Amino acid sequence: MGAQEWIDFDARVRQRWGDHPREPVWLACDRSGYVRERAVAQPAALGTPQALAVLALRCADWVPQVRDTARRACESLVDTPHGIVGLGRIAFALRRRTEGRWLVDRIVTALREASPDVLDAALKADDVLVKRAAYAAAIDADRLSLNLLRAAVRFEKDHVIRTHCAVKAIWTARATGQLGIVRELASNRIAAVRADVVHLLARAGDLGVARSALDDRSPLVRSTAQVALRRAGEEPAEHYRSAPLTPATIAGLGEIGAAADVPLILPALEHPLAGARAAAVRALRLLGFSVPVERLLGMLTDPSAAVVKQAARSLLDVPFTEQALWKLLDAGVPHARRAAHRLLRERGPRSRVRADLVLLHDPELGAGALANLRNWMVHDSRTAYMSARDGIEFASLVAGARSVLGDQTADELRFLLGST
Repeated sequence: MGAQEWIDFDARVRQRWGDHPREPVWLACDRSGYVRERAVAQPAALGTPQALAVLALRCADWVPQVRDTARRACESLVDTPHGIVGLGRIAFALRRRTEGRWLVDRIVTALREASPDVLDAALKADDVLVKRAAYAAAIDADRLSLNLLRAAVRFEKDHVIRTHCAVKAIWTARATGQLGIVRELASNRIAAVRADVVHLLARAGDLGVARSALDDRSPLVRSTAQVALRRAGEEPAEHYRSAPLTPATIAGLGEIGAAADVPLILPALEHPLAGARAAAVRALRLLGFSVPVERLLGMLTDPSAAVVKQAARSLLDVPFTEQALWKLLDAGVPHARRAAHRLLRERGPRSRVRADLVLLHDPELGAGALANLRNWMVHDSRTAYMSARDGIEFASLVAGARSVLGDQTADELRFLLGST
């Protein structure tokens, strides 16, 4: 069973009022603290993998006597390969409980001082949290060779483990002068790793990777490359000005370009690649150029959600009438309708509440509208002003939404809106 299944098992046994098999694993989950204490006081009977799970559960028990007995039994078990894995998979699942940190801290301490066989067992554990803790301890103690780190970067499934191992491999290779291994990680899938490669190689005088990284898909990597090249006396903006229009070059020019670069970016608003169109809207905004409102409103119907998101973000900074947004709510594609709803919520309390009420019955946007409306009632309604005319309109909308709101919420909303 997994960690959550053991937690659920523990809860179910307690509900049986002692009506369960009289075996150690079951007794260690009994409703009576006396029974649980006697069960965990027999470590010889709790040596199986299943029993290790309930022993870990009892380390976070609410009864001090049970908790202390279980912890004494665990002191020696965490120094064994089967113990650290069997206890760890439950311990990390309980770490947020009031008494759940003790076993986690004890396991982390044991991993720092673990024998090779114990550490190896934890590094190969099926539970990802145990595995992460093992890698973190091994990396902190410099117990993983460069080859093991590189293997983990290539083959480990967990993103966190791959990232930690890659960063450690980069710095280890740099410290030992093995820049070839650093370059090997320049194409890593993790942006933070690629950024570290760019930084370290630039410090070593190798700017080739930084020049290539100017077109990286990640803003973090692009920024690192831009800084590295500027420190070396180069002007990365020139690269973007002379390069073909791609999502990365457009984004880069928006990040470090000037107002004079706007004419280079404007054609990208019609680019066949959605990523390029989205990057163009963002870049023009960063450069302080105001795309005409009609153009931005038209982009809210773009088939790409990324383009719609950037267009909506730019519309937050300019005045316009909201009639087009109401039309989008009626006939737009889902991501365009969501953008229209967000923009209406930003246009003041009247538009926000009206949009939420209109959408409450909507199968796609109704849940978000209800959550936003409740948030307004709790946090923002006190500072909102509604006219008598608004109250008449809202009375009708609230009446139509009563089946969704419920009578109590509907009556409270009518009061807040002055729709009595």
